[in-house]
Amino acid sequence: MVVTIINFNIGVNFKNAFIVQEKHLSEAVIEKIENEGKKEKEISRQRIKEITEEEYQRVIKEKQESREKIEKLKTEIDQDQELTGTGLIAKKKAKKLIEKRGTEQRKV
Repeated sequence: MVVTIINFNIGVNFKNAFIVQEKHLSEAVIEKIENEGKKEKEISRQRIKEITEEEYQRVIKEKQESREKIEKLKTEIDQDQELTGTGLIAKKKAKKLIEKRGTEQRKV
């Protein structure tokens, strides 16, 4: 049951991460277009394509790094000795263990 809940939460986080990345791409492209020749009222379609490609590559790189961190965290949670096996565990303890794993991932 705990594994099911964890897998569901990770799935939701993956979905949210992809939505955020798509939003991030469109916002970054819009910002670059606004800053491109601030006094000019027009921009070439070719330049929009170039900006989009540049930002796309940057976002893909960020997403890949995020995906690797999320997959590593999932693996660590799945392999945590206190979370493996069957039976029940206190929700409070499970949340604490998962939170601990997550904060370990964020350390620089």
